[in-house]
Amino acid sequence: MNDSRVYKEEAQLMSNCKMKLEDKRIANITSLTASGRNGYYVSERASGAIGRFIQTASLLPGNGFLGWQMSADKEGNVHAFAFSSDGLGMTSKDFGWIFQKCADAEAKELDSFEDLHKDSRRVYVLRYTPGISDEIQSFREQYISSENAAYFEDVVKAMKEAGAAIRIMTETGHDGRGMILFSLAEEMTLRMRTMLSLAFPDTEAVDETMTDPDTDCRLSAKYLMESMVGLLEAFILDHSGKRQEEESAYQYCYDDIDDYDYDDGCQDDIDDNGDPEADRENGNEKESLKDADREAALDELSLDELELSVRTYNCLRRSGINTVGELRKMSREDLTKVRNLARKSQEEIIQKLASMGLTLQGEQEPPSSSELLHELIGLKDVKEQVRKIAAFARMKKDMEALGKASVPVALNMEFVGNPGTAKTTVARILAGIFKEIGILSSSQIVETGRADLVAGYIGQTAINVKSVFERARGKLLFIDEAYSLASDSPRDFGYEAINTIVQEMENNRNDTIVVFAGYPEEMETFFSKNPGLRSRVPFRISFTDYSADEMVQIAGLEARKRGFSICPQAMEKLASLCEAAKRHSDMGNGRFCRNLVENAILSYALRVYGEGTESMEGVEKDFTLADVDFALPDNMQAIPETQEAKKPVSIGFRC
Repeated sequence: MNDSRVYKEEAQLMSNCKMKLEDKRIANITSLTASGRNGYYVSERASGAIGRFIQTASLLPGNGFLGWQMSADKEGNVHAFAFSSDGLGMTSKDFGWIFQKCADAEAKELDSFEDLHKDSRRVYVLRYTPGISDEIQSFREQYISSENAAYFEDVVKAMKEAGAAIRIMTETGHDGRGMILFSLAEEMTLRMRTMLSLAFPDTEAVDETMTDPDTDCRLSAKYLMESMVGLLEAFILDHSGKRQEEESAYQYCYDDIDDYDYDDGCQDDIDDNGDPEADRENGNEKESLKDADREAALDELSLDELELSVRTYNCLRRSGINTVGELRKMSREDLTKVRNLARKSQEEIIQKLASMGLTLQGEQEPPSSSELLHELIGLKDVKEQVRKIAAFARMKKDMEALGKASVPVALNMEFVGNPGTAKTTVARILAGIFKEIGILSSSQIVETGRADLVAGYIGQTAINVKSVFERARGKLLFIDEAYSLASDSPRDFGYEAINTIVQEMENNRNDTIVVFAGYPEEMETFFSKNPGLRSRVPFRISFTDYSADEMVQIAGLEARKRGFSICPQAMEKLASLCEAAKRHSDMGNGRFCRNLVENAILSYALRVYGEGTESMEGVEKDFTLADVDFALPDNMQAIPETQEAKKPVSIGFRC
């Protein structure tokens, strides 16, 4: 690379804006070619890449910069580059790691990198301009969507028409502030300025020649991150094709957009003779063919599309399973033979396949979500409330289909109760019900909590939240221990997470249902401090602790799941242990029952298969748990008994 070449114009501009980079050379230039992927999870991948970009910049020595540039050529193709200032030691492999799953990285020479000032082009810098009038601000908040992905796509389209370039440079070191520059062959039009003001709110594009030397045009790290995520998404989508075409092809599992018939399913299939019976038969045949095509397309999907846990995914890949089709050819017995694939992982696989309407070899069709709800032990009030919510959802869906004014009530919910009271289980069932009704496109739930949402440095929290909502598109989002997001510490980013959640709930109100879960008292405090959030969560379901009789039933069910039975004497002891557990706080739950059974199985193993049991060799093992196998866990001995009954919590709409 020719180290003697320096972009003096950029250096001077950086100097004017107090970035003190006047002596820095642009180096380590890396070409980024967008990976050809479907349009789903683009936001998640882009957020991860920009998070790595900003974090890398923060860890590098100060007084340098990292940069990212998009340029459009005369043919309307968009090219992207990453670069840094000289002396930072960045390599194309580093940029490849940063932009993984978004783009392929390749080292380039400086000559291939476009100078913003070539051919006397006009260069503009974005400058923060607060102070928009209250009336305009109010109108924008009410009528202009804050989901500005489309605005960034408009900017990229305008770039292609004008042969423009966008460059973002962020300072290295802890601060992370930086600049956004635009290069155009001609003066910026009003239409382009309007597009930029929508994609980059609270800024204006200023000609660099009109910038006062004392003006600081740096933008915050958070602003840069959000802008880069939007631009990177638009860059990937531009490379992949039109977003709507791609989503339609993906939704119906067509491999090629050209194979998708936009009229399919949009109008009734009418037989030439007008015979309703023939029409119905044709419809059935076409439906069968469509189902077969759909299953064939699903079979070709890679395991990545199932979004399995890391452990489950790795176990399957090491066994040579790479596609959904290969997985579907396996039976439940085959899964047990996969090395290190635990029972929990096997159940995860079955649930993921079921969410796509698929099963393992030889498996029966899974029961409906309503049947699963009915089979739950206890939870009478919860079941009744779930049925009401499901009925309300059906009515809402029917009204929309008939063109009537729909009831403007979201389906977001609050689940309150102690751990182990089936909150997550009911959330999964609800997701299935909403999928069956047509409210959601998937029966999967996305479970998350504070660790996934709240970051340790400025700007990343909002990106984390948006990434989670992107994963939850068309699904039910389950936020466990939601009250932990709130903190009294001024350095905590929990409230940034809450504010972003409120914004994303509004942006995704038509395709994501959010459930907030936690202890009753803590959740009451949490919502009282966040009225904007409370108004968006109209339903509340209280999960009371199980009765002793219900706990005995749950323990019996847990034993049967593991291939064991419980003798009558053990059932009596089990009942007394459950009664004892009820006298301790937070112990009247399914988790206690599961632990009780698992400890009993360990005791059985020691009693029947432990050292000194040689005399039992040859005796048939009946795998029946005896009363001697059951005992109260040691950690319960020190738990104080409940002094007062928990306050009852209302069920239903909030007042």
